[in-house]
Amino acid sequence: MVTGNGSNFLLKNPLLRKGLKWYQKLGYLNSSFFWFFSFSRVVFLIAPLLYLMFGMRIYMANIKEVFAYAFSHFLGSVIVSNYLYGKVRWNFFSEIYELIQSIYTFPAILKVFLNPRAPEFGVTPKGENLARDFVSPFYKPFFVLFHLNLLSYLFAIYRWMNYIDERGTVIITVYWNLLNTIFLMAALVIIREKRQLRQFYRIPVKDEPVIMDAQKRTYFANVEDISLGGVRLKLLEKSDFKEGEKIDIIFYTVMDEREVLTAEIVKVREELFQHLHCKFVINTQEELSRLVKTVHGSSIRWEHFKEVDHKTPVGALIYILRKTLKYFPESYKMELREFLNELRGRILSIRITHREG
Repeated sequence: MVTGNGSNFLLKNPLLRKGLKWYQKLGYLNSSFFWFFSFSRVVFLIAPLLYLMFGMRIYMANIKEVFAYAFSHFLGSVIVSNYLYGKVRWNFFSEIYELIQSIYTFPAILKVFLNPRAPEFGVTPKGENLARDFVSPFYKPFFVLFHLNLLSYLFAIYRWMNYIDERGTVIITVYWNLLNTIFLMAALVIIREKRQLRQFYRIPVKDEPVIMDAQKRTYFANVEDISLGGVRLKLLEKSDFKEGEKIDIIFYTVMDEREVLTAEIVKVREELFQHLHCKFVINTQEELSRLVKTVHGSSIRWEHFKEVDHKTPVGALIYILRKTLKYFPESYKMELREFLNELRGRILSIRITHREG
């Protein structure tokens, strides 16, 4: 997608295409130009390092000018973004998402500029599961950048002690670098792949189906979550279901349509009423079509997401920080172990090559 949109922008620039309405040109331009965000993200990431380590200033400004212009612009963009999109997304999550993407899309975009007629396309696998926790092979750039960020704080102390007239700039850059450090820590947490045995993500819903057992007895239940693989049910009355038993689940759609799906109980959790963990039994294409229609066929199913608590920009940042600090130690240990193992392997390979030479 990155190389394809970049190639389309260079070879078939929508602003120069004939036959398109002005709003169509803007729409196509937005779709293709969006992927150039990697340039700004990479600059945002390395600019503080360049100043603290090498004294390279991105722009000449003292602390008062930064607060008057740069900080007010940043604050305004956060407030406007929260006002426009706060009900559907939290602040700063897109920054982490684009930061992770930019490290790899940046060189891809550069290759497109060098040769826009030869983009390579890759398709990501779908429906996979993860049998164990492991470190993604994409972790190394973020691991290195994280340690460069930590190292830059030593350079910040050096600049603070030796360049008194630049202390205002050092303060601003350190705060900027601190934000990047938090985002890099979050990236390292995300890069660690956690054990995931489900092939399909489950959607939390509030459906109220009817359960029918083999003896045609019916029970009322609530759906706690559902996916193309299975469903988790909470019975609303006394029942005596067993693991391995097959049941029919009768769903009623917003159009008063009746869909009956067969499922097998794989786990029973006993509380006041039974909780059933079930997997769907699909034998025909027609049954698969009805399953897809039931799970994904109605937008009403997504209404509950509007009930999710809205977080302010500060609240979103605190949430990211809290989750990052919770999972970072374990993720960092795994990535450090992986990095050291790779480093030992490289050193051993060099030694063997040197001896053979």
